[in-house]
Amino acid sequence: AASDVYKRQSLQCQILMGRISEAQSQLRFLKEMTGEKENVAELRLCEALIINATSKDLTAMLSLVQESFNAQKKDLGRERSGYGAIVELCPPVLLLMAQVLLNHCPSYPDSYMGTTQTNCIEQCIVILELLGRYAPGIAYTQLLQAKSYFLLEKIDAAKMQITKVLRLNPTDAEAHVLLAQMYIFTENGDLAHQELEQAPLELAPEDSMAIWTNLDNSWGPAGALNNKVIKHH
Repeated sequence: AASDVYKRQSLQCQILMGRISEAQSQLRFLKEMTGEKENVAELRLCEALIINATSKDLTAMLSLVQESFNAQKKDLGRERSGYGAIVELCPPVLLLMAQVLLNHCPSYPDSYMGTTQTNCIEQCIVILELLGRYAPGIAYTQLLQAKSYFLLEKIDAAKMQITKVLRLNPTDAEAHVLLAQMYIFTENGDLAHQELEQAPLELAPEDSMAIWTNLDNSWGPAGALNNKVIKHH
């Protein structure tokens, strides 16, 4: 049993390190060793991440993620708790999966967003809520939750998560920028400007300008941000 745990952890590490070819071989071996009905949650999630790195078949990936979490929630509710649950969840893998799902979605609320993308965001929220329950206090979990809620236009829920992030790290640039985007979306340019002023953007000049330009463009038909915001940076 201990060797099986080691093999599964080895698979997770290979995926996190981007060694996809080795991960594919390890996954095939583990599926042959354990059978289809064992370790469904873990192996399905790893398989979804491998698909994202290879064929990028979003429909197949999303199906595997949903299978994984249906099994994982059932197992956690029935058998595991505390530290054992955290180990079983493997937060780095789950956070990677959540980030992967969000990478397939727009970075700003879009009324023309497709059903598959909406499903990606909703599944991302499921993952992050599970992490928040069994491995609380991870700021990046809360940041991704805020992004997910924002994309679904659940602004109050998104701001609640951002507040938690900034309470843990008041200088989190990504959190300040995301909050600024929310203020832009609700047509409050002054508060957006204040948030961007607080963001310690440790980026290359061209990257910093790209963020400001994207925020300006995302203002949409309501009008551009005040020119002093762009000029100031």
